[in-house]
Amino acid sequence: MKSVNKILTNSLVMACALAGSLSIASQADEIVSVPFSLSSDLVRLVGDTTFVTVNAAGDLIDSSGKVVGIVSGLDSAGKIVVRKEVPSSVVIVKQDTNAVYSASLYNRMAAIDEMLNSELGLNHISKDSYDSLKSEVANLRSDLSAKIASDNFLSFDEATEVGAKLDSLAAKTKVAISGVDANLVVFRPMVYTEGDSRRIAVYTRKTVSTDGGSTVTTTTTKEVQ
Repeated sequence: MKSVNKILTNSLVMACALAGSLSIASQADEIVSVPFSLSSDLVRLVGDTTFVTVNAAGDLIDSSGKVVGIVSGLDSAGKIVVRKEVPSSVVIVKQDTNAVYSASLYNRMAAIDEMLNSELGLNHISKDSYDSLKSEVANLRSDLSAKIASDNFLSFDEATEVGAKLDSLAAKTKVAISGVDANLVVFRPMVYTEGDSRRIAVYTRKTVSTDGGSTVTTTTTKEVQ
């Protein structure tokens, strides 16, 4: 697997970037790619300003509650599975729901991990808090990987279970870092409940680099393990 040694900016849940390069102290904690990615259709749908969640049926829902897409994986014959008729404005995403859940969770873990590394380098978090929170990230990552490895599939219930724990971890991270912007996307809830219905946010990542004096932004989906 290919190591990702430097990520200058992360964009999560279609908005707000977490700026800053990794500190020297963080270089021992390499980000490792794993085979879970978000389809290009989904990345484009999510964009930089749209908040999108996905439910157990694979419906992609924007902040107004409108269905803007459907996650529709391929069947055993390689054909697209469309579960229902939708307006032409709805995007059909050719990807399995479990891959979307997995990629979103790994992406958010990476964001919290990298924020901790960066803030430690800036002396905005104590070493004790850093160590404790980094351990929680590692434990959640192991839990997620084990759930996927058990049957090579991540169910919606499993995804929301991990997502809720990530929400708790993000809340603790916000408290532990001095002077942090509490409105950063990484601190927003991942699991949403409306009545008996639950949804989980889709997290994407964006890498920003400089090429010959110009700023180059590339939307990527590097997930971590």
